[in-house]
Amino acid sequence: MSIPPPLPLSLRCFFTLFAGTASLHGVEIQAPDPSADFPQAYDEGDPITFTATGSGGAVLNWTSDVDGLIGTGDSFTNSSLSPGSHVVTAVPDGGGPPVDEVRLTVIDDTAITPAAPIKLFDGATMNGLYGWMQSTAYNVPSGVFNLSPGVLNVKAFEDGYLASHNSYRDYVMVFEFRWGTETYADRATKARDSGLIIHSHGSDGTWNNRYLPGLEVQVMEGGMGDIILLEEDVPITAMMPIENVGCGPSTLWNCRGGDRYKDDGSMRTLNQDLHAVHWRLWDKNWSDTKGFRGVNDLDVPYDQNGDPTDEWNRMVTVSNGTQVTVFFNGQLVSECFAVSPDEGKVQVQLERAEYDIGRWELLPLSALDGPSIPTGLPAADLNQPYSETVATSGGVSPYTWSILSGDLPTGLALDPDTGVVAGTPTVEETTVFTLQATDSIGNTATLATSLSVGSGSTTPIENWRQQYFGTTSSTGDAANGFDGDLDGWVNLIEFGLNGIPGATNDHQKYRPSRVAVGDDEYLVLTFPVRDGAVFSTQVAEVDGIRYTLFANDEAGFDGTPLSVVEHTPVQSAGMPTPDPGWSYRSFRIVDPLELRPRAFMQVGVEEITP
Repeated sequence: MSIPPPLPLSLRCFFTLFAGTASLHGVEIQAPDPSADFPQAYDEGDPITFTATGSGGAVLNWTSDVDGLIGTGDSFTNSSLSPGSHVVTAVPDGGGPPVDEVRLTVIDDTAITPAAPIKLFDGATMNGLYGWMQSTAYNVPSGVFNLSPGVLNVKAFEDGYLASHNSYRDYVMVFEFRWGTETYADRATKARDSGLIIHSHGSDGTWNNRYLPGLEVQVMEGGMGDIILLEEDVPITAMMPIENVGCGPSTLWNCRGGDRYKDDGSMRTLNQDLHAVHWRLWDKNWSDTKGFRGVNDLDVPYDQNGDPTDEWNRMVTVSNGTQVTVFFNGQLVSECFAVSPDEGKVQVQLERAEYDIGRWELLPLSALDGPSIPTGLPAADLNQPYSETVATSGGVSPYTWSILSGDLPTGLALDPDTGVVAGTPTVEETTVFTLQATDSIGNTATLATSLSVGSGSTTPIENWRQQYFGTTSSTGDAANGFDGDLDGWVNLIEFGLNGIPGATNDHQKYRPSRVAVGDDEYLVLTFPVRDGAVFSTQVAEVDGIRYTLFANDEAGFDGTPLSVVEHTPVQSAGMPTPDPGWSYRSFRIVDPLELRPRAFMQVGVEEITP
């Protein structure tokens, strides 16, 4: 079989590199600042001024590892650097070693629409983010950002922010956080405070020398989901339906007119700096007190001493065109319309309180379609321990699960927080029930299914049939040779190669490729195989099925049969992750493609019957 050339790929990325200095001769770069904790980032086309001191009259040639020579002299400005990460060095005229170097990032500021999840905080690094502080700008003091596995601890000693280099539009932003115990400076005894600012534009720190201007989604004790405009050079506007509830005696500065969101309220236009509307059930008796909890607040509970616990709060902000919708801990709290601008950087405020970030992620808008439960549960054996998880995907995780109607078999129970059905079934029976999964913004999915408890052991393929078709028998839609989704894979192939009946991406788990080994290229076939399969003379039997590898030097098997061997390393990069019980394996024809240019290979699957 002739293997087509690889399809062209388009990958847009940049790397954020930390600034550093390596002065060798006393000549030092002053700008951009090479000692900053975060490398300075510039939008494509921005003028960038380069300055050095101590050249002693020598002409300095400035060179980028991306663009080559970019300027000369002790000082110059360049606005044509290419997007990407640059290492810029200053070299004396006539050659010689670099005098100094500085690292910076130039960003294509076209707003990105997520096509797949984008982890702003990846759980291990701060790549793609930068910090800015009121008194030190990019030189963030030690101890402000503290990384541990899966958690970014923020000790906001003073005002500032953590921002994305890139701009984004049309996304579902999930921000999971929990308060720390510490508060600082003039807010040491006051309500814990932070905020998410979206659609941000302008120069760093231009809003009151504290933040990037933008639309703030408040993160504060008693004010979760308040909407506030932070306007500077770029006009910001929005419209919100509101009701006016006035102000209590202790509300003070945070009353902001006493308007709060009401979905059928009168429409108010926000078009000035600090115009604000409170969240849906804001308590007008709010007070600026550490630990404040309003009557209807949705924050996770504090402990018996009034201190935060390890439980996470979850703020979900949906930017959909010119509409912004905010959910807090699963409840709709705010919504605004006619928002302008409708894209920009995103940032989290540092506002003199300690907090942890556990998840900061952008999802595609398709997450609003809600979750799905693609399959039921495999069969159980009588009086044998059972533990299976309800398969759930899509929507905005995490999920909760429930049984809407019917019952699980006797002895089994569903954990609503994990989706695990576990226990020891004590009655041989088949029960019918409806599963429901609910995501973090209240969208649901249901599946009417059944679960059988048998008196003897069932094979993996019987469990698979039970899971997808509600029967362990190879009959009807569950028959080995039936192809209900018309994708060319009958049920037996779907099982053997870890397919899913009705799925559209099964063929992504089956990949022919050209692989170089030494000076030769070989035809390699990669696909999932049941764990424990051991191939001998191109055949493996495992879990009641038989895999057989076929190869020929003519497409259609009109030529000479060819030998096949297992190939390492496995060529599975970029392929979907297989389910538990299957692992990718790669196999190649022994003869190189130079000798067998029309080589063809495939795998067969059959059920072993007693």
